[in-house]
Amino acid sequence: MKGNGTGKVWTWENRVLAILASLFPAIFSLDSFSEGRAWPEALLAFVIHNIPTYILLIILAIAWRKEWLGGLLYLVAAIAMFIWFGWGAALVILPVLIVGLLFLAHWFFSRGPGEPPEISHSWH
Repeated sequence: MKGNGTGKVWTWENRVLAILASLFPAIFSLDSFSEGRAWPEALLAFVIHNIPTYILLIILAIAWRKEWLGGLLYLVAAIAMFIWFGWGAALVILPVLIVGLLFLAHWFFSRGPGEPPEISHSWH
């Protein structure tokens, strides 16, 4: 995939999908404000309901620099969400799973022919 420009499109496609998948659970936390609670209590409920979103955004920040690690972390997050929430949250879990697979696929296929995928330990 090197040299034909497709890699950059795939990189940004993965990142945009990861942003959308990370922010999607936040939509469900907006009901914290509509339950007739006092503002401090509603704000606390909103912050607590967004903990999965914060975790997914942290994983996105990691995936931005290290696709292989971010892909693995997205897969771990999808498995953890499945264990925690079960099939009832499939609408939230599947995009996270797909994003993890896409990051891993891009990392694996972005190498040149015959080159092993690079796993760098530095953040540069």
